[in-house]
Amino acid sequence: MKKSMNKYYKSSLFLIVIGTTLSTQTPPFYADIIILCAALLFAVTGKLKTRKDI
Repeated sequence: MKKSMNKYYKSSLFLIVIGTTLSTQTPPFYADIIILCAALLFAVTGKLKTRKDI
């Protein structure tokens, strides 16, 4: 099975790392929820674009 490496995949991983790091900080940052939602949107968009390419 070939794993696709497109810009959405890399952006999604980057946003997940930043969102997870922010969520573990002591004073709660509510921007982490927005960042993790954006990561989810990037992942879904990348998956849909990959599916259309096949």
